Amino acid sequence: MTTTKITPVILAGGQGKRLWPLSTSDHPKQFIPLLGEKTLFERTIERCADRNIFKPPMIIGNARHKALIRTLSPDDADVIMEPTSKNTAPAIALAAMAANRDEILLIMPSDHFIPDHCGFIDTIQKGVPFAKDHKLVTFGITPTSAHTGFGYIQCGKPMGAGYEIQKFHEKPKRRFAKQYTNDNQYFWNAGLYMAQASALIDELSAHAPLMLTDAATPESFNRITPISFDHAVAEHTINGVIIPAQFEWSDIGSWKALIKLKSGSHH
Repeated sequence: MTTTKITPVILAGGQGKRLWPLSTSDHPKQFIPLLGEKTLFERTIERCADRNIFKPPMIIGNARHKALIRTLSPDDADVIMEPTSKNTAPAIALAAMAANRDEILLIMPSDHFIPDHCGFIDTIQKGVPFAKDHKLVTFGITPTSAHTGFGYIQCGKPMGAGYEIQKFHEKPKRRFAKQYTNDNQYFWNAGLYMAQASALIDELSAHAPLMLTDAATPESFNRITPISFDHAVAEHTINGVIIPAQFEWSDIGSWKALIKLKSGSHH
């Protein structure tokens, strides 16, 4: 067990457009109890509830959902509101600037379904030594189908519990998705990241330098062109490591995915 506590950074600013009309911009999918009585946002917080492993969460949300987030967040959470949603890179910039430089941040979308908490924690803890070594860690999902709606990450040479990241591949055409799924060098990109705050700031400075200055004030934040952290940083870093996830995962990115989970046929 690691003694370094991890700070969960929960990205709660998503629009949830793919589950319209159930999910709307005023009430996106992370705040809806899609599976059981709890919302995906609450489930994400629960995965990081063990204070022996995790520090209190940092929640990056959209100002329009302030009341919802406050109601559903634990009392010890640090809640940071974005003036407007600008995708994940600016949200992560806000988190990195708000944290202490040596804090290890675990960045997670708030609308993913991960039922196996033990598998999740075991996998996450494998990332800590890499994060301490100033690496940018991501966690890859073993593909279960030739899915064209996910990005794929190609592994390079083995490194401890993980691999060097060789290349990010955009959401592929079906023939490439089939090829990737049959090749154990490829993982789905789940958008989960772990790094020291100082490493995130260094990576942003190198690959998206204006992001840090623009994220510093609400006025300049509004000027930011929305961009994902994958596009802004992860695809360009030379410090990337991928760890295969030992847990079941869904981003509930479609009605089909939701129906499949509800019917219990997701194993």
